[in-house]
Amino acid sequence: MIVLNTAYSFTGVPFLSNDVLDNYAEAVIADFAPELLKIPGKIDAEGFVEFYLGLNTVYSNSIIY
Repeated sequence: MIVLNTAYSFTGVPFLSNDVLDNYAEAVIADFAPELLKIPGKIDAEGFVEFYLGLNTVYSNSIIY
């Protein structure tokens, strides 16, 4: 997994330019699915969330008001 380092404001908001975001996105894609840098395609969002980020997905059909 890629470690993203950046500076933060005193309120915790990261200082990120568009170029820095592009570089981070490319680094993450190169780590997760490097073939997509040569042949563009779809990213498996569920696989990325579960296997790359190590998070669990929970699905619900409940309506919250």
